Amino acid sequence: QLRGMRDSGLVAAVCDDMVVRVYDIAARKLSRRLAGHTAEVLDVCFSVDGRRLLAAASDATLRVWDLPTGRCLDWIKFETPVLAMAMSLSGEFLCTAQADKEGIFMYTDRSMFEHVDLSLEPTAAAPVDRPAPQERLREEEGDEDDDDVDDD
Repeated sequence: QLRGMRDSGLVAAVCDDMVVRVYDIAARKLSRRLAGHTAEVLDVCFSVDGRRLLAAASDATLRVWDLPTGRCLDWIKFETPVLAMAMSLSGEFLCTAQADKEGIFMYTDRSMFEHVDLSLEPTAAAPVDRPAPQERLREEEGDEDDDDVDDD
């Protein structure tokens, strides 16, 4: 699989050895070799500014790579594998389609709203915080209304 970043002239190539290689088209050379995945890489996408590359693997993890340094900035664990993803034009949201799930899921980039320490590379995948489905929220709200009823 190949994914290009038009403005930067970079192309990410997903290889069978679970390594993502980023090539600089203008220089005609390998720019970064992003190793660390332990399962098949299913999809990759560049951030809008071209500084980061996101790579999702079949073990339901996603890694966020810093392209200028080649470091892994974040390592995230989902409930099911991410099959396809895209960044919003603002770079604020990640939209995903996940295995065995209906719909498109949107996640917010925490670094836009709070301080995130990027000095240490992650040593384990962090589980994604997911909001409760709307149906469950409605049920819980209904339960709270029942608690307010006075039996007197």
